[in-house]
Amino acid sequence: MIKCIIIDDEPLAIEILQDFIERTPETTLQASFVSATQALAFVEQSDAELVFLDVQMPDLNGMDFLKHLTRKPMVVLTTAYQQFAVQGYQYDVAGFLEKPIAYGQFLTVIQKVRKKLEELPGVDKGAGHNFLFVRTEYKLMKINFEDSTEERREGPECRS
Repeated sequence: MIKCIIIDDEPLAIEILQDFIERTPETTLQASFVSATQALAFVEQSDAELVFLDVQMPDLNGMDFLKHLTRKPMVVLTTAYQQFAVQGYQYDVAGFLEKPIAYGQFLTVIQKVRKKLEELPGVDKGAGHNFLFVRTEYKLMKINFEDSTEERREGPECRS
């Protein structure tokens, strides 16, 4: 399941994205916000993998929101203005949905995000593994999600 967050100052846009997320079996909604300022702390502390982010919002626009993020989930920009697409890719966004958003566009973005998530190093979602490899201090640490044990591996293949 791809854990999603919606940030948009338009209630109708939130409603549409919520509907799309509910209709798509591989996605689940963690939260939605009409204020990017309020969403910032939540996104930083959540384990969400995907944020649907409106670009033009009154308190903190989408680009400024991206500048302030320290944790980097995948982001899909949602806006009626195509010129923000190029600017968004400077922040390595996962995709762009032009409003009004069609369900087919949404599914295309979700497939792209799923593929990127499966390609992340140390994460093998396809095989159903419950562990993650993290590189730290020239060591590769295996973190088991279920029992919180860890293994350390050292060697030349683990050096950055």
